[in-house]
Amino acid sequence: MLPKKIEKKGRWAEIYNKTFGNQWYVEKGKPVVDKVLGGSLRLFVQFVYEGSQWNPSRERTTVNVYAYMPPGATIVQMNQSIEALEQYLSGFREIDLFHTRINSAQNASINITFKKEHEFGYFPHQLYNELISKSINSGAAEWSVFGLGQGFSNRINEYTGSYRIQLFGYNFDQLYDYADDIRRDLLDNPRIKEVNIMSRNTREKSKNREFILTPVIERLAMSGVSLPAYYGMVRNAAGNEQTAVGTIIDGTYQNIRYRAKQLTEIDRWTLYNNLLQAGDIYLKLSATGEMVKDVEQMEIYKENQQYTMFVTYDYVGSGRFGSSLHERIVKETNEILPLGYRAEAVGGWNWWKKEKKQYWMILLILIVMYIVFAILFESLWQPLAVISLVPFGFIGLFLTFYLFKLNFDQGGFAALVLLCGLTVNAAIYIINDYNNLKTSPCSSRRKYMQALHGKITPVMLTILSTILGLIPFVVGEHREPFWFALAAGTMGGLLFSLVGILFYLPLFFFRK
Repeated sequence: MLPKKIEKKGRWAEIYNKTFGNQWYVEKGKPVVDKVLGGSLRLFVQFVYEGSQWNPSRERTTVNVYAYMPPGATIVQMNQSIEALEQYLSGFREIDLFHTRINSAQNASINITFKKEHEFGYFPHQLYNELISKSINSGAAEWSVFGLGQGFSNRINEYTGSYRIQLFGYNFDQLYDYADDIRRDLLDNPRIKEVNIMSRNTREKSKNREFILTPVIERLAMSGVSLPAYYGMVRNAAGNEQTAVGTIIDGTYQNIRYRAKQLTEIDRWTLYNNLLQAGDIYLKLSATGEMVKDVEQMEIYKENQQYTMFVTYDYVGSGRFGSSLHERIVKETNEILPLGYRAEAVGGWNWWKKEKKQYWMILLILIVMYIVFAILFESLWQPLAVISLVPFGFIGLFLTFYLFKLNFDQGGFAALVLLCGLTVNAAIYIINDYNNLKTSPCSSRRKYMQALHGKITPVMLTILSTILGLIPFVVGEHREPFWFALAAGTMGGLLFSLVGILFYLPLFFFRK
């Protein structure tokens, strides 16, 4: 785990770079030393995959088709595209069932399962390739096909950036102004090309676009037009619908509205550059305001009665410098934000460091255990004997995941925590009996052997019964990934803990 080089300047960094950081040691010495001194932890870190284990026996062979339509599409258009695909699928007798779900006008999916006699044959692969070909030739929507082999997608997405700053505040407009200030500061950096302000922490940009008209107050004042009159002028020119009358149609009350017939013929350029009337004054929108095309206005979100929004961007360059800039921007922003507002760093180059903090829980557990055992045994030395058995359980877990090529997930971490308590039980029984024999005139070695002989049978039965109780989680076809990793890690750790109990624990009590 030693770094290849220390970037900081200083005497100790220079000494390190000349010894453990020199080229010969890194290229030739370190690989050998790692294998000799790395132990089971090296095998675990380098060769065990950290992630959930997928059990294919629990899933049927399926093909999933996803359809996406651009903003402005209607749910009728989406339904027509899906119906055409459903008619195509209905012609195959090998298909057992296909389930269609239309979530919105922009999103729909079809889940296809096959009859058992065709599930593992050639037909699913044939249909998979034909669906990909049909998706390429269809221009009505964007398609994604997944389920067998390499997935296919002709969807074009824009992403918001890996660095994120989350802002909290009690005034939405003011919070947006602070977010806009951060955006302007970030765009001054030549390594940042685009900064986005969003309401949700999402990776994909919204594809919805709208034209935003911002009036220039000084120009309006010079032209003698008030803001209400200005907005009324824009509303009428853009096609404000008016309610004419309410009437009964087919037994229900409905409003009849009217609007200008030529409204559909007005484009953005005409609206922006033609003369419009506000009372007795004629003016152009181009002379009194600025119109830009931008992402659709954000939705409003709250967390704990505070408005929240995100500033996202990408940094072109070293991840270390990008992370440093990210932290500096958050710190400077918090220094100027008033009471009731705050900024937090989300994501970035060193996001994984936060995920690793859970392993400090194990150290906390060991500290609490040491304090409890020190009180129980009235000794500062004997609790060390108990705690030192925990690494034996960890070694067994590391070797189990390495030798059987298992995936380490949340169940594996739960096994680590569980082993902290299970591996020390035997030592507690033995040491407690040893302390009860202190008044005996026998030597410490004989007293320890008496305590060991008295407790080794219940210790072995406890370990055996625990392992037998976990066997149902590791056998059979329907294995849950979490419980499988938990059971396998616990069983391996308990078995290897016997090595510590029989050969290591006596070293704390034998004088010679």
